[in-house]
Amino acid sequence: MASGLRKLYPSVSPNEALDYLRQCQVADGVRLGGRDQAQKLERWFRSRGFCLPKSAFTQGRVGAGAEHETFADVVGGWAIKLTHDGRFGHCLRSETDVSTPIDYLLRLDLHNELFGDDIRVHGYLLSSAGLRIVTTQPWIVSHEIQLSPTQDQIDAFLRCFGFWRSSAFPDRYIYYNREANLVIGDAQPANLLLDTTGAIRPIDLVVTVPDEVFRTKLVTAWEFDVDHE
Repeated sequence: MASGLRKLYPSVSPNEALDYLRQCQVADGVRLGGRDQAQKLERWFRSRGFCLPKSAFTQGRVGAGAEHETFADVVGGWAIKLTHDGRFGHCLRSETDVSTPIDYLLRLDLHNELFGDDIRVHGYLLSSAGLRIVTTQPWIVSHEIQLSPTQDQIDAFLRCFGFWRSSAFPDRYIYYNREANLVIGDAQPANLLLDTTGAIRPIDLVVTVPDEVFRTKLVTAWEFDVDHE
């Protein structure tokens, strides 16, 4: 069952798994494609015993979104997330590419670093149709009156971290920090919560380093966005 998963199954930081895949790329001398990354990551998980049985997720299902299937570990106080079969969330590295395991693990690592979160990687779901990365992060008890922040509150919150909403993509929830050269996507109310104290708690933002083409568009809009705030 889902409860107590962090105690029952070992885990690593997203950074440790990310470092492994990056070392594979250095050893191979090429940028690995998504399929190769997934195969190497699965072998690494298996070698460390990070293979979770389906019985670990028979209870506590909260629901499924575009990126994850989510379970609640109410005993341990964790949210458990599984990527969908063979998919690794949204790609914000570029406007056209598909997200790879490296993209996904970098996203988790940056989320921990920026927002002080505690996302851990537990490996992959055994006997799935494609690699499904399993993670846990602290379960946030939401505010009893207002579940999520407004978009204006999100704008102000992310500005505290040096991110401004990009006018280059007015219909999307994309924020950019030029100094850090980091982009945040999917920063809409559904992906942040207000906790019991009223503090904003990001739970599922896409954070990454944009490629050069994407970065050029973000930088072009940057000064306008900051000056007109």
